[in-house]
Amino acid sequence: MIAARNAPERLGRMRPLLDRIPDHWGKYLPDPGWDDLLLDLDGRLAEIDPSYTLLQAKEKFGTLRYYVSASDGAAPGSSDKMRDLIVYAEDKSAHICEVCGADGAKARHTGWIKTLCDDCAGNRHGSA
Repeated sequence: MIAARNAPERLGRMRPLLDRIPDHWGKYLPDPGWDDLLLDLDGRLAEIDPSYTLLQAKEKFGTLRYYVSASDGAAPGSSDKMRDLIVYAEDKSAHICEVCGADGAKARHTGWIKTLCDDCAGNRHGSA
């Protein structure tokens, strides 16, 4: 679910997204640096389809991946509008540190591709 390092506060803050994930799926979210981005995206998607389902939110190749399913009652064209918002957020994630949320982060190869600011890159794996 949410890492123990900041679980109580983060769990409460991220509950709206976790509640969108079906109970039989794993309720996981990426590192906390993208929390504001995720919450903003969720709010925008909910304006289009208040009952959408979050299938998965994760980091892959240093950027956000956000997979959803529109509800049965969604208006025609909702899926396309939602997809546009998701693509925008995924692109934006490439410039936000996935650990701390600092703007201007960049992808770094540290065994994995991660989007990190200079401070977090130095704290995690030395200079990239």
